[in-house]
Amino acid sequence: MARAPDGTLTLTLLLDVGERIDLALAEPRARSSGREGHRPALRRGEARSSIRIPTPPLILELPAESDATDLPAGWSEARQVAVYDFGVLSCRRILKWPADTPWALLVDAVARLIHAGEMQRWGEPLGNAAESLLGAAIQEPERSPVREEYAILRLDGEPEGGLGETDVPRLLLGENRPLTPAAREGLLGREFRYTLLDRTVVAYDAALVVEPDPTDHDVELLIEFANAQLLELEVYDAILETRLPLLDARAAAMGAGPGALLARRSQRVVTELHQLTTRTSRLIEQATNALRITDDIYLARIYRAALDVMNEPAWRQSVERKLMLARTMAEALNDLAVSARAQALELTIVLLILFEIVLTLAQRWR
Repeated sequence: MARAPDGTLTLTLLLDVGERIDLALAEPRARSSGREGHRPALRRGEARSSIRIPTPPLILELPAESDATDLPAGWSEARQVAVYDFGVLSCRRILKWPADTPWALLVDAVARLIHAGEMQRWGEPLGNAAESLLGAAIQEPERSPVREEYAILRLDGEPEGGLGETDVPRLLLGENRPLTPAAREGLLGREFRYTLLDRTVVAYDAALVVEPDPTDHDVELLIEFANAQLLELEVYDAILETRLPLLDARAAAMGAGPGALLARRSQRVVTELHQLTTRTSRLIEQATNALRITDDIYLARIYRAALDVMNEPAWRQSVERKLMLARTMAEALNDLAVSARAQALELTIVLLILFEIVLTLAQRWR
């Protein structure tokens, strides 16, 4: 039986914990608690000149449980939290198998851990520990109920004899049955190779990275970035999904009433709509600008493929539609307020004219 290559399985639970995290404040706080963090950097020369990460995440090592009963015998683990300045914590569980593990057993174990594991069971406590450690570095802290889960299987090389026909679907999709060519192309068609020794396959919930250079983690960093940016879209899509119907209901309740009062009420809703759209647009732009690509290089194609397979364009369109709806509501309410003020002014003028007429007649009758 073929022996499995060396490597790691990284399970990731991403959490949105606030509007922003001040990494300049987070680093000394972590250091004072004995958690010396580090900032990852892209290793490949073409990536360093073509991909800009203005503020790289802060990676913190946190203690792992000593009684991980869900792991096969002989496996070891480490735990990290990647702190992104746009308010996201990426809670990582990094697992390593023994050197003599047969490939077939590794495939079964990895598939189970990716597709049957409960990432929130260990990810939520890890996120809580990181939040406590970061403290005031988290600006406007608020834990979103939206979560994002992902897994990356990294191998130093392919197993002897190569990957079997069912290995990749089993690992990345949890699918034991053979796939049709069309299904395989649709679900696993995003495959990239730069040299004859490396390989990257990106799927919706997991990715396979074959990379013989133990110091090169560029692909994993970009895939995690894509997940963190996707999470932000999902978080603010959920916020808009909740807030817009409430504001719409308040606007609908203003259908009648004195003009001046109606104008004041509608103006409050318009202000809230403007604040919601401005804040959402600003924070999404903040997450989007956390990574900038200037050239169409190999790593950039992997990053864009990761966003595509995770349905990032659909989430972005959903957020943009809701923002457009909010702006339309604000314009309609603003027009309503202007009309109400005009009606109130007309009524006031009519009343003043009537008052003048009555006053004039009263003076004549004296």
